[in-house]
Amino acid sequence: MARIFKPRYPKMRIVRGPDGKPIMETRVAKRGPRKGQSVRVPTREAVVGRDGQRVYTEAKSWAIEYTDAGGRQRSAGGYTDKLATSEKASKIEKAVARQREGIFGADVSHADTSVEKHVAAWVADLKRAGRSSEYTRKVEARVERMRKELTWGKPSSIRADKVTEWIAGLQRSGASDRTVNHFVEAAVAFCNWTVSQGRMETNPLRQVSKAETPEPKRQRRALTLDELERLVGVHPTRGPVYLTAALTGLRRAELAALQWGDVRLDTDRPCIALRASTTKSRRADTVALNDEIADKLRGMRPSTWQATGPVFASIPKSSTFLTDLDAAGIARTIDGKAADLHSLRVTHNTMLATSGVSIREAMEQMRHTDIRLTTKVYTDPRLLNLHAAVNRLPRVVSGERERQVQRATGTYDAVSDIRSDIRKELSAPVRKGSKTPFPVSVRDTNESAGNTLKQGISCTSEQWRRGESNPRPATAFRTLLRA
Repeated sequence: MARIFKPRYPKMRIVRGPDGKPIMETRVAKRGPRKGQSVRVPTREAVVGRDGQRVYTEAKSWAIEYTDAGGRQRSAGGYTDKLATSEKASKIEKAVARQREGIFGADVSHADTSVEKHVAAWVADLKRAGRSSEYTRKVEARVERMRKELTWGKPSSIRADKVTEWIAGLQRSGASDRTVNHFVEAAVAFCNWTVSQGRMETNPLRQVSKAETPEPKRQRRALTLDELERLVGVHPTRGPVYLTAALTGLRRAELAALQWGDVRLDTDRPCIALRASTTKSRRADTVALNDEIADKLRGMRPSTWQATGPVFASIPKSSTFLTDLDAAGIARTIDGKAADLHSLRVTHNTMLATSGVSIREAMEQMRHTDIRLTTKVYTDPRLLNLHAAVNRLPRVVSGERERQVQRATGTYDAVSDIRSDIRKELSAPVRKGSKTPFPVSVRDTNESAGNTLKQGISCTSEQWRRGESNPRPATAFRTLLRA
């Protein structure tokens, strides 16, 4: 069972010289902001009592001793309150019992491990998993900044309320919503990893919400076919790169990592088989090629090509792309939307939309998992032909459709076959007790040949004898007009 106690430490005093000043010595700092560095500190020595024995002092906080699931003796820090320390010891005992039974849970031995060590293990695991060095560097810097400014010592010191206050201060200092969200995402990813590794029981930051970013600050536009043609013709080496990006939607890093072994040109359906290590999502995907880009790549491929040989010797930088835009006479910004190298991916998706490709097919070609990316972010509405789209709608009212409706209801040419004198008699109002066998029109009874009898009523002889004023509607005019 776990035991709680108050540790006892030897009482220390500062050693002073004859002049009364502390004697200084150089040591390596074990904690604090200068951890691992050489620092100058006063020399200390144990206090000895009159009996020649060391004088011990009792710590203010309680400590816990327990036996872990592997049978080793371990210790954990407690609190100044004895009851709170007892509750923590009870929680440790339950966690150890679950581990002995093989039930997944957090290892209590990690409770006293510093967050700094957890972060170092997390970063090492990211590198092992093959995450890019740029991503690893950024998330490590963000979590380390939060650890230092929020003084995260042990995992129990990571609290959602403190993180919420910190990001609110970050916003007040002028940080953008996107920057704040990057910090939140990095911290949540770190805590999720610690939970998956059994280092923490739950993620304390799971309820921390990100800032709302309804629209990205930078909006990209798609190039028109005329602009794309001029851009491709600007430079003989960079032109094929631009054409490939516009007709495949590949990103810049994917174009740079593209090898001839990834390009399948000798099949009935030419495509590019992207390797998982080269894609943004770390997923092996396939991109279909149309005849134009397939023929272009066949002409570029050397006669003695190697599977590992790069398709493009170099990929233009962003500044080079902007220079090529100016050389081609293409505006960089239109209606607040800018054109950059990634705009060629927007161009590809917009071309799919204007060519009548279904949204599901466009999602597969763009390799999106969220339909909002395909329909909103990567589609330029300026190039959509909405006028042609609405003119493809069927006519609601047309001559032929109106005649079809009239034939279906039996009203087509219904009045034209009735003699003028009968029409006059039909136009008379119905009187109670009337013996007329004819249906009576309750609407306009124009004498023109184009007028139709739109509604009629008929009554049986028994109804007329009873003098009913609400006879049933007529269903067939021909059967009612009996001489």
